[in-house]
Amino acid sequence: MSPFDLPERHVLWLEDAPDAPCDPLPDAVDLAIIGGGLAGLSMALHLQAMGVETVVLERAVPAWGASGRNAGHLLAGTSEYYSRAVAVMGRDEARAVWAFTVANQRDFTSFLLGLPQETGFTRSGYLACATTQEERRELEESVALLTEDGFPSEYWSADTLVKRTGRSPFLGARYSPDDGLVHPARTVWALCQAYRSGGGRVRSHCAVKGATNGPLGWTLELEDKGGARAIKASMVVQCTNAWTFELLPRFTDLILPVRGQMVATDRIHKVIPMAMAANFGYEYWRQAPTGEVVLGGWRWSQKEMEIGALSEELNPEIHQGLAAFLRSSFPKLQGVPLRCAWTGTMGFSRDSLPWVGEVPGMQGYFVAAGFTGHGFGLAWRSTACLAEEIVHGRLHGDLAPFRPRRAS
Repeated sequence: MSPFDLPERHVLWLEDAPDAPCDPLPDAVDLAIIGGGLAGLSMALHLQAMGVETVVLERAVPAWGASGRNAGHLLAGTSEYYSRAVAVMGRDEARAVWAFTVANQRDFTSFLLGLPQETGFTRSGYLACATTQEERRELEESVALLTEDGFPSEYWSADTLVKRTGRSPFLGARYSPDDGLVHPARTVWALCQAYRSGGGRVRSHCAVKGATNGPLGWTLELEDKGGARAIKASMVVQCTNAWTFELLPRFTDLILPVRGQMVATDRIHKVIPMAMAANFGYEYWRQAPTGEVVLGGWRWSQKEMEIGALSEELNPEIHQGLAAFLRSSFPKLQGVPLRCAWTGTMGFSRDSLPWVGEVPGMQGYFVAAGFTGHGFGLAWRSTACLAEEIVHGRLHGDLAPFRPRRAS
């Protein structure tokens, strides 16, 4: 098969998926969480630790969505280079948001290392690589700003890249020593198992069709294998990322569904040393623990950049671009077959920052979504802070840049 032919469509990370949890549902619960991905299960664990009775409602199975279909990069920072974040948000807010992601990385890493399940976590380091002189200058400026603000970061020249990584087509890079990698799906499954081991309930194949508010809280209309039913909840947290608009139409223009596409090679000896990206993050890659090289991106080549594309179908033009990038950037992969390819729908925020907090005008209904391709860098601490808000009844200062009320 030519590298430009479409390979089998399936998700590498989901090949060893466990049985879907389908716990019995109560008629009523203190708090219902909609969505069984990274954010939803993180939310469930934080609330469980604070003594709140919860249930997780997942319309497919845990990790089925973007949480189990990404590259598994556990990074500090957001989707924008630090120099751009400073220009858009101002130095103080950019510094605060970056510090938030550093705390997320620290706390999430600590939790993962305490789990009995293997999540594939490794502190590999991360390289953001430049494909143009403009990008190289932005990376160099970002490193200078990050260093001034106390965040560990190094600038690697093109020569340094060659010395430390082997042959490199890139013009320079920002190196982050504390960033790392996880197996994305196994990480979500481990969170699910930890939550259920503590008495939590996860209902797979359970779609929430509607939510209505009343004097005693919220009534969620459900559809699952048993048919239509309802569950009452004093409070609700919606963690559906790209699909937030389905239950919250006001977020239609605030969180945009964006289809990402990835490809994985056959297994090969170690050729990719760490988490890596290029072209302002549009291309991103790593090597799986089992040896497959995994690459995603190239949606910039499409007129609409895959915004609003909701199907799981592969885009042949994007696949051809990914295959060509892989071959041209990494000569050691010449002749290595492409094993599989897949898509995943991400939730991109209008301003690149997540939406976390109570939805204005909907007392007791909260949202944690719009992570813009950086769920592993933001979701754990975002949901921890939101859990504190819910339990203690007062706003958490660290969530100030992410509040839904900023849309008004």
